Amino acid sequence: MEEGFIKHKEEISWNPLERIALSMSGGGYRAASFHLGILSYLNAIQYNNKPLLENVKAISTVSGGTITGAFYAVGIQKNKPFNKIYHELLKWMREQDLVKDALTKISTKGIWKYAYKKKNLINAFAEIYDETLFKNDTLEVLNSLENSHLEFVCFNATEFLTGLQFRFQHGGSYNFFGTNELRISNNHYIDVRVGDIVAASSAFPGGFEPLSLPDDFFDPDSEVYRMIQKKLKDEGGSMGLMDGGIFDNQGTSSLLRYENKKSTTAFDLYFLCDVSSPYLAPFRFSEEKAGRFRDRTLGDQLNRLKKIKKNSIWLPIIICAIGLLLIALGNLQNNITSGIGIAIFILGVFSAVARSWLVKKAKGWVEDFNLYLKKLIPDFFEERLTFFDYKKTKIGRLEVLLLDRINSLKLLFPDIFLKRIRQLQYNGLYENERFDFRRVSCLIKELTVVDFKKTSKNFAFMATFYPELKGETYLEIIGKNIKEYVDKASEFSTTLWFTNDDFKQEKIKALVVSGQVGCCQDLMVYVSEIINSKESGFESLDTAVQNSLKELHAELLRDWLQFKDQPDWLYPKLDK
Repeated sequence: MEEGFIKHKEEISWNPLERIALSMSGGGYRAASFHLGILSYLNAIQYNNKPLLENVKAISTVSGGTITGAFYAVGIQKNKPFNKIYHELLKWMREQDLVKDALTKISTKGIWKYAYKKKNLINAFAEIYDETLFKNDTLEVLNSLENSHLEFVCFNATEFLTGLQFRFQHGGSYNFFGTNELRISNNHYIDVRVGDIVAASSAFPGGFEPLSLPDDFFDPDSEVYRMIQKKLKDEGGSMGLMDGGIFDNQGTSSLLRYENKKSTTAFDLYFLCDVSSPYLAPFRFSEEKAGRFRDRTLGDQLNRLKKIKKNSIWLPIIICAIGLLLIALGNLQNNITSGIGIAIFILGVFSAVARSWLVKKAKGWVEDFNLYLKKLIPDFFEERLTFFDYKKTKIGRLEVLLLDRINSLKLLFPDIFLKRIRQLQYNGLYENERFDFRRVSCLIKELTVVDFKKTSKNFAFMATFYPELKGETYLEIIGKNIKEYVDKASEFSTTLWFTNDDFKQEKIKALVVSGQVGCCQDLMVYVSEIINSKESGFESLDTAVQNSLKELHAELLRDWLQFKDQPDWLYPKLDK
């Protein structure tokens, strides 16, 4: 690390807010909207007579955060003012029906701009991002960052060969996309569409399939396609890319990697934004339910089906008999009755043929299914399954056995597995004392009642020095007005769409406002700790830096009190 840049590992830097690294987590539109609110407040707050946002030197994004991060990074490279970036993205999220347009595209009526792409849902999203949000922009836009305050950008996905991070990045000598094993130089940035990057970064498992590299990214006749396919020869010539949140949902590892590689340009502050919940959902066991259907055994139901099959032979016979009867009556009375009789008789013959065909087909389907199951079940278990007489087991009990297994798998992957894997990534930053005064976390749930215990401690510390922040209860400290917004925001699910009910409840506004309020509160806590903590090293800072931090804290305090009174005071100014 450069001599004199960081004073001591346990203290702040000589200029705590001069160089900020910003991470934007995954979480669909919840993340995209919340992070847009954070950017808007960083742009609104002034530090040394300029927006604090201009001190952000690096951004690393994941999944839904990549929508906002990529749009912002591309926008400022095109010299767009922040308000224009803000309005365009907000308008796009409000008006673009991704699901409807994607389903239309993968149907037979859909029009594909890039014919070589696989015709699946994630590629439909990629084309919509490309057409409607990024207007055919490629990574070439970011090939030179001289036009902006950024020096490093990284959009993260996860590759499905080794399960590691796949980075689309630019900064210093780290201008490539790929992994440690597969690095493609920035000479090919012009071939990489930003829409495809956003799709790869946000392709969450279960909702989407992976994007294939190089097949879904490049024309098969291109040089970069052949080069990547050659490098991946041992893996079948391709690599699957999915949600960056599988590996690291905050994108912190890319920032740490950059800092470690570029030891002469350490960051003064890591500003980490996350909309995911740190809590695990409890596993709830299914209860065996009683009922006419559930109290029967599977054998009972199979016997009923056999009876239905046996008795169904009488239906075409009865129909044919009715037809013959009407034909006979028609010969005695009139031709109309005979005509109806003939039609019914033909229907009876047709139903007999159809029944025979269906029974034969159903028998074949059952046999094929049994063969398929036998292939799935190892010999060891197949031999022992004979001891389980499932035909005599109540359907209600079989239902419980199945649901508990499904629910445990649903909980295991998104909650237990991913959160614990991510925790290993976060420990390098959250449990390292050298980041104690170089780290701010802006979390979507931190101002809710659930997280009030931690928040109240922060306010109790600040109230010692700032009487305006005194309070005991949640409503005294946070206030009912902020509560209304943060409750709506924290309850919004991880989706890539807003429903009509979401618009009626103004949830997009709640998410943006929550990002603004949370950003203000977290910065206020951070600057307060710098100024008032004996361990921070504040007293040894240059007097001009001390005064700048004090002025910033006074402005943050004024804004917080205004947010407490009217949480959306900044939103109308930006959303005209």
